[in-house]
Amino acid sequence: MGAFSFSIPNELQHKLSKIANVDEIAPKMIDEAAPIAVKAIQAETPVKTGALKKSVRAKKAKKAKTGGYIGNITFDGYEVKKLKNGRTVKVANMQKAVSTQYGRKGQAADPFITRAIDGCSAEIGRKMKEVYERETK
Repeated sequence: MGAFSFSIPNELQHKLSKIANVDEIAPKMIDEAAPIAVKAIQAETPVKTGALKKSVRAKKAKKAKTGGYIGNITFDGYEVKKLKNGRTVKVANMQKAVSTQYGRKGQAADPFITRAIDGCSAEIGRKMKEVYERETK
């Protein structure tokens, strides 16, 4: 399953690398900043049935193979759609989000995730810095 992910800004990552309890602070920074991204994505999500907007979720921060920490924002779950011929199909919310973001044949792209992240990246950075300062004092 795909997901939007974000990481700690380089300036904060450099400061974190110099402290001993980075494995405690870095996940807190991401977990406390993730709701900002969720709200921003929900605000930009085009509403058709509302299921896509409701499916936006933040996952707990994880340590990556490279040693850094990442946070993931995903579109969980499925929507059951009834076809004209009476059959039903399950469509993954992530698939709907990707199709909307990048477009598909007969549907123009609507980069709502890009707009959301561009609009909230400064706020996410401020929140991470706030958590860092609170935890290192």
